[in-house]
Amino acid sequence: MGSKGQIVIPKAARETFELNEGDRLVVLGDDAEGIALVKADVFEQRVQEVLKLSRQMTNE
Repeated sequence: MGSKGQIVIPKAARETFELNEGDRLVVLGDDAEGIALVKADVFEQRVQEVLKLSRQMTNE
């Protein structure tokens, strides 16, 4: 971690996960499990899917 709190993601990881400059990431954390980075667009898509399923279950 840099002095300004920035996290450095190695080049191989950026290439593997197709992370590019300007991509937005969501930081998920758990005291016991650690942290995870998820592309914001993927996270938002999954949340929308969960909300849709939740609405369907509520209407049944």
